[in-house]
Amino acid sequence: MRPSSLLSPLGLFFAAPAVLAQTSQAPLTGDALDLRLVTFNIRYDTSAREPGEKPWWESGCGSDPAGCRMPHVVDQLRHIIDAAPAGAPTLVGLQEALANQITDVVINLGDSWQYIGDGRDGGSRGEHCPILYDANAVEVLHERTRWLSDTPETVSKYRGIGQPRVVTIGVFRDLASGERFIHANTHLDAWNANARAAQIQIALTQISIVQASFGPLPVSLSGDFNTQPGNDAHLVMLESGIMRELWDLTESNRRAGPTDGTWTTFSPGYPAERLDYIWLGIDGRSPWEARQYEIVDNVIDGVFISDHRAVVGDVRLSTGA
Repeated sequence: MRPSSLLSPLGLFFAAPAVLAQTSQAPLTGDALDLRLVTFNIRYDTSAREPGEKPWWESGCGSDPAGCRMPHVVDQLRHIIDAAPAGAPTLVGLQEALANQITDVVINLGDSWQYIGDGRDGGSRGEHCPILYDANAVEVLHERTRWLSDTPETVSKYRGIGQPRVVTIGVFRDLASGERFIHANTHLDAWNANARAAQIQIALTQISIVQASFGPLPVSLSGDFNTQPGNDAHLVMLESGIMRELWDLTESNRRAGPTDGTWTTFSPGYPAERLDYIWLGIDGRSPWEARQYEIVDNVIDGVFISDHRAVVGDVRLSTGA
């Protein structure tokens, strides 16, 4: 686990768009655990920016932080966390996050926030798929990063693609209830449909290995699949019968936010695509209940804070099953 340990580069935060407020649904009982799951591709920190893309953070941002993405990303995540149902731990799966970006986010969420997950180039190098968590709410019993390739235990990439891809897997224990569960987070290839289909199968295999070691624990998965519903990796998930997408499990009147998709680019008016997902295990050992679902707007004060929108899901785990 990596704790937050540095001073914040931020002097202020900004108003975030509305996200799911604390629910007024049936109260939590002693045989259930509420969780808030978040997936968010925050776009890697780069000087080679797309049209309309603001810097993540640079020297000039100190005098004009509204012109940088990082303060908005942090503030949106803080708002999402603060709006979680009472007593519900929040797990945040990020994609494309470089080490400096993870540091920026974690230290600004608070001293108790930590993360798991190595970079795709090994250690702290390259893009990460970290899982962020509040150590005052949950503890990590086990963590691992696996590569979505034929050699998942070593830094490697699937044949025929340009970059390594990883899945981060954690076994968590809720400190209040003692309930254990598995959450994983991933980011699939952007260009090759066959590779994506193979990568998600590898990810599912790696999750099942962890589940075999720790028992039939409930499982959830978040990630940027780089494909729309019904295609390649998404179709593999549907046909596997192992998990179902939170979107499908949530009643339509409990969905909120933009309906056109989660990937927008940095250009206003560009047709959005739904590429980012939260999945819940349905194999009978994972008694999840979908409570609410939201796609959160990624434009704050006229700034595209990422080329993706965050997806937020409130779920309930029946611990007495």
